[in-house]
Amino acid sequence: MNAITEVYFRHRSTVLLLLVAPLVAAALWALPLQPIWVGVGAALAMSGAALRLASMRCIGRGARVHRADVRGALVTWGPYGVSRNPLYVAAALILTGLALVSGWGPWGLLVFPCALLVYTPVVLHEEVAIEAAVGAEFIDYRGSVSRWLGLPGGGAGPSERVAWGEVLKREKFLVPGVVLAAIGIYLIRADLVPVRALLAKVATPLHLHPAVLGLIVLALGAAVNSFQVHRKRLRRAERDRRRELEGAGEGGEPQPADDGEAASPLASSPDAAGSV
Repeated sequence: MNAITEVYFRHRSTVLLLLVAPLVAAALWALPLQPIWVGVGAALAMSGAALRLASMRCIGRGARVHRADVRGALVTWGPYGVSRNPLYVAAALILTGLALVSGWGPWGLLVFPCALLVYTPVVLHEEVAIEAAVGAEFIDYRGSVSRWLGLPGGGAGPSERVAWGEVLKREKFLVPGVVLAAIGIYLIRADLVPVRALLAKVATPLHLHPAVLGLIVLALGAAVNSFQVHRKRLRRAERDRRRELEGAGEGGEPQPADDGEAASPLASSPDAAGSV
């Protein structure tokens, strides 16, 4: 089980690409827009962006890891006081909002629980690493704070937190990205950019709907992304092996490679969205 969740964790960026499938399908099928739900979707997407920013302010530089290891103190305040995985909740809110904007209507709300369900194996893998590193402290935290959403149960947190300026600098593409995604969906639906026309030229001889061809292209992109993730992992493993050999040759303790930063209930631990 651990081996499966570890593979799932490493390829979570591919999982995110596959979660975009409902948005692609709705945009290319041009489902009828329902203004009320479009407004709800925009609000949810921006709420997700705000939740991510607030979460990043709590964990500071602890975000984006290649491994579910931990190198910091447990973060239990702010959004982490009502959810053990607010970054994944934020990603689910953004995806749900964009699904509503793309034309799914009330059916788009199903994207939220589906996204959390898809992210669950990633979270299970992270929690094993956190519990191994922190022990009883995390067990107490897990007993008082819900995995996804619940009543406040965390601590008060430090008096000094990461400055909003630093958070916005690190996440400078978040809000513009959400806005551009919504605008892109509208432009495709309104045929103001020829995406559907171009796909139709290829799909028609193959007796496919442009939306189906779009989903095939998305699946191929996800496969390429997984291949890249696997190749990078092999490179990191080779680099670590060389460092261990160099450390052993010098008679010292080999130093673990710093593969990046993390982001979970730990100041330097998992709960990385990738990349939403």
